[in-house]
Formats: sequence, structure tokens, C-alpha cells
Amino acid sequence: MLTVMKQKICVFAALAMLASAPPTFAQIPDTVRAEVLQRQIVSSIQDGDLDGAKSSIEALRKLDVKMPNRIELTAAKIDAAQEDYTASYQALTRYFKTATNADDGYDEAITLFAVIEPLYKAEQEDIKARRRAEREAEKARREAEREAAAAIAREEKRGRLEAEARKQGFVAYDLPVHATLVGHKDDVTDAVYSPTGNIIVTGSKDKTVKVWDAETYGLLATLPTPGCGVNSLDVSPDGTMILAACDVGPKLFLWETRDYALRWSIQGRPVDVFASALFSPDSSMIASVTRLTGLAEIRTVSDGSLVQKYDIGAWPYDIAFTTTGNRVYHLATNKRVQFDVVNSDRFDILGFNNWRTGTYDQDFTTFPHFSDEGAHAIAFGAYPNIINLYQMIAIDDPQTADEETHLSVSQRLEVPMSGNTPRHTAYLAGTEYGVLSRSDGTTHIFKIPDAGSARDSVKIDYLARFDGSQNHPAGFSPDYRFAVAGSDNSSAKVWRVRTIPYSKPVMNLGATEDRDARPLRRIPPTFPPRFLEGNHSGYCKMKFDVSPDGQPFNVSAEMCTDNVLYRESIRTIERWQYRPKIRFGKPVRRSGLETTVAYILVDDDNKQLPYPDGFSNP
Repeated sequence: MLTVMKQKICVFAALAMLASAPPTFAQIPDTVRAEVLQRQIVSSIQDGDLDGAKSSIEALRKLDVKMPNRIELTAAKIDAAQEDYTASYQALTRYFKTATNADDGYDEAITLFAVIEPLYKAEQEDIKARRRAEREAEKARREAEREAAAAIAREEKRGRLEAEARKQGFVAYDLPVHATLVGHKDDVTDAVYSPTGNIIVTGSKDKTVKVWDAETYGLLATLPTPGCGVNSLDVSPDGTMILAACDVGPKLFLWETRDYALRWSIQGRPVDVFASALFSPDSSMIASVTRLTGLAEIRTVSDGSLVQKYDIGAWPYDIAFTTTGNRVYHLATNKRVQFDVVNSDRFDILGFNNWRTGTYDQDFTTFPHFSDEGAHAIAFGAYPNIINLYQMIAIDDPQTADEETHLSVSQRLEVPMSGNTPRHTAYLAGTEYGVLSRSDGTTHIFKIPDAGSARDSVKIDYLARFDGSQNHPAGFSPDYRFAVAGSDNSSAKVWRVRTIPYSKPVMNLGATEDRDARPLRRIPPTFPPRFLEGNHSGYCKMKFDVSPDGQPFNVSAEMCTDNVLYRESIRTIERWQYRPKIRFGKPVRRSGLETTVAYILVDDDNKQLPYPDGFSNP
């Protein structure tokens, strides 16, 4: 009783101090403030002011005093009344940490906890759900922003590509069908233009070849291929003959374009299939490969007589001549590209070589299509989505005294495939553009980037696209203005690809102002294999003249860091093309031009290897 009286006296003394000289609330001892706040809590509850009571409870929690159990229980009941079940649950949890069943209100707390606990858990789940929804909404917002930015970037890129396409004369990215050739009764497996540009030839599984007028698209002739469907077609470079290779049978058929008369047909092995056949660049020979037995044959155009036959030794996919006609290549699908090097004069095998299409084994590889000057080839591996650009390398073969030709990867191009398997690649318009056919039936045109090292992978962009056949690459008109391709709906389609015909750079021989010789095309050198075995870079200082038609001659290597570089450097300059020197409006000889042909090697860190000792930078 005495202690209670002392506390009351202290409270009255504090109140008297407030009345006489009011101090700040912070100056009052915590025990006194706690007593005041507890009284305020009781008073607010009596007045029904739950918010005021809750505010006083929060102030009491901040004091450095022990929170009475009855106040915690009061707080729990206030929070429950205001449906703040989380705060009520937390207050009851604090209450039960120190309260015992002997405390006044303990049973009431047990009853309240039984009600509050499931409500608290439900509230927590709602909070978690809201937070998840907020995170997902934020994630969706950021994703939408990224997608919007990506869409803008794609549209900007598409605009740049379309501008580039229009600049180069292409019609549009998605080309509309210009004409449809209807008349076949089964899938059209191949379609080609004549090199003269006057006819289109289509072949089908319906065992016919059809010839169409390239301007009116009217049907000119139907040429039967009895007993076999057409696998591939070719028109001779001089435009005088049509060649068809057929499947089951199999057979080769040769017709005259003058009157579409059959000149001859060749029966193959009954159990085999002709994979492909084509003319040599001079229209005098025909090369063909059979798929099952893996045989390659060279025949004369005149009567189809066999000149040479040899076993490729693997399942061939296709066959190709270099544009100069002095090499025949065969590709196989045994995860490595294999080819025989065949001398076009004697058609005897000079050598057999293996070369890989990339850093991975391939399940499928298309035949190489050679560029106009025959110095490069293009091929595609189905896995990964890489187009391989190859460069021709000539090596002396001492046994035959002839040059054996190899191909080495000069650049790898990454292709956006979207899950569709590549089927064919080809050169379009010299070496400036490439053509890619995909398994979804679309054909794409892309610009070939500037040459890089064999280890580079450059992502390409499509300039034009149309729905070409997946069986064979599209056939292009000689001026590259139109493309034709077969389809699986018994028709062939024609697209207008370019608004202007493609033409190679032409020297202006009629110029009136004088000028010096200017480089028009410079082909990079091929690195000799023996040089690649070394551990340094090299160069040759060259001297040469340029003829009035822009062709380098009298080429000599004045000095080379390595003897092995002399011959290749001379070959490199001889393949260059110049605009001739103009004097008094006429092209004249230019003498004494000098240049340096560099052979730069790099280490694993892509740093240039130094030149040999005693040689400085050129």
C-alpha cells in the first residue's frame, strides 16, 4: 500500500511540475511516460477511440520499459477489431511469450488466438499473392518495355535492310508472286532459267519436263520422261540443250531447245537414283552422280558416251563444276564433305580429299556453288546453322605435274533459321549476294559480308525472301531480275526479284578526262599451307603493269619475307582488276605500279604475329 501511495505521489508531483513549468515530454522519465500512456489507452478505449488507443500503444512500445501483458492483449483486441489480423497475431505472440495461465485475461487471449490465427494465415497468403502479382506485373511491364524496344529496333533494322535492298535494286523483303506456271500433275521438283533468258524449264514427279516462255509464261513444250520422275534439271550454258536427271530407273534425258527433239537418253542401274546432273561450263560434257551406288560419270554431250566413271565411295548429295570447268566436285552426307578433283581435259582423278564444313560434324551439307570467277565456293551445313564460304587453294602435285585444288574455309556466316533446316545455298550476282533455301519452303537473299578469317562467325541479314521450293535452290534469270522455283502443289512460281538487271562493274573507256589506273577489284591472297605452318606474318612487295583493258601483267615479286609467298603473290595480283589509265580520253598502258601483298597471322589472343627477324613493317 505504501508503494502505491509513493507512485501516486510521483504522478501528482509530475503533474504539478507540468502545471508550474511544463517540460518537454522527452524530459519526463520513461516510467512516468509509460504510466501516462497506459492511462491514455484506458481513457481512449472508454471513449471508443480505438485509433487513439492504438497510437498510445505504439508510443508505449517505443519506450525503454517492459510492455505489460494486459496492454499487449488490449492491442491484440484493438487490431482484431480493426481487422488488422497480422498486427493482432503479432501482439498475441508477444503476449504468450511472458504470460501464464494464471494471468488475468489468459483464457480470453487463447480464445482470441484461435480466431485470429487462421485469419492471419489467410491474410499472409493474400499479401504474398499481391506481392507475386506485383512482381509479375512489374516483370510483365519490363518485358513489355523490352519487347517494345526490340520491336522498334526490329522495325528500324527492317527499314534499313529494305532501304539497302531497294538501293541494290531488290523489290521488297517479302516478294509477291509475279506469275504461276500451272500444268504439272504432281510436285514440281526443279525449275531453272535458260542462260539465254528466253525459256523456263520445270521438272516434276509426274514424269514430264515442261518448257515455258520466259516473257509470256505460256507453255511451249511438254517433254516426257517415261518411267521416272525428274530429280534435277540443267540448261546448257549456250542455251541449246536441256538435261534432266530422273529417279527410279534411272535415266538421263537430253533434248534440243531448237525443236525440243530428244537427242538421247541413258539408262542407269535399275536399283539406283540419279541425284544430280549438269553441264560443264563449255557445254561439251555432262557430269552426273548416282545416290545409292555412289558413282560419278562424265559423258559427252554429243552422244552420251561414257568418258570416265569412278566410285565416290560415299552417299553423294550433289555435283558441281568450277566455273572454269577444270574441276568436278562431289559432296557426300557422311558428316564430311568429300570431293574428287578431276582434270577436265582427261577427266582422270587427280586426288581425293576430305574437308569439314565447320567445327562440328554435319549430318547434311549442300553442294558448293562456285562464284563467277571460280575462286570461291559456298556451302551450308545443317548443324549448326552456318554457311561456310570456301576459298580455292591450288597446290602443285609432283606426281601428275598438275595443280591439285583444295578448298579451305575463309569465313563462317551465322544464319537466322528459326528452327527450319537449311537445304541449299548458291551465289547470286557474282560474289556479292548469296541465296539460301530452307526446309520451310522459303528462299532468302543475303549480302555476303567482307571476307574475314576462318574463325570468324558473322551474323547475316536477309535482304529479300520468297516462297521457293525446298527441293532445289531457286533458278534465276541471267540478269537476276526474276527467280523461279517449284512447289509441292503441282505448280512453279515466278518472282520479280530486282527492278534493275545486275551488271558487273564496267570500265568507262569513253572517259574524256585523264586519270591514273585505279583498283576495281582486289582479291585477297590465299595463304600457302607451308606458310601457315610457321609462326610469323609475312609480305611481298610487288611491281606490275596494267593493260589498257585493266588487267595486271608483267607481275613480279621484288622482295618477299618467305620464298613460299612468291608464287601466290603473283597469282593474287594477276586476278586483280583495274580501271585503266586514261590519257587523251583513251585507255593506255600503266607501267610501274607497286603494292604490298600482306599475309597476316594472329596468335590465340588475336594479336598479330611479328614479321621474321630482319624485316620491318612494310
